[in-house]
Amino acid sequence: MPVLQAAPEYVWDDERGQRANANAARDFQATPVRILIVDDDPHIRDLLVFALGKAGMTTAQASDGEDARAALIDALDLFGIGYSWGGYESLALPVDPARHRTATRWDAGPLVRLSIGLEDPADLIADLDRGFAAYRAALA
Repeated sequence: MPVLQAAPEYVWDDERGQRANANAARDFQATPVRILIVDDDPHIRDLLVFALGKAGMTTAQASDGEDARAALIDALDLFGIGYSWGGYESLALPVDPARHRTATRWDAGPLVRLSIGLEDPADLIADLDRGFAAYRAALA
């Protein structure tokens, strides 16, 4: 029977990685998932709210997004505005994929692309909560 050998530093690295992955998975499972559903068809919104709720996710609804999208971005304090060039800061960027798609059509409308950085997750969640509150207020 063959004997597998590995240097101690590789074994330690692997064990450390497994512990880190286990911690990340536990933290992810403990974090409540909140999804904002924006669609002009109330039946689609209701169906998504029902299905996502059954999966244990919290949802908010909106029917129009252009002004609300701008309000969301304006309300963010921790997120910069711009493209990510590999940095560690959190960024928010308003984008419309329909303008750049060539292989397939994008019919979902404009969106906000979030690049999550290394800031404290609780601070980022609080910042996003403020942004989504501004988004919902702009829709009212």
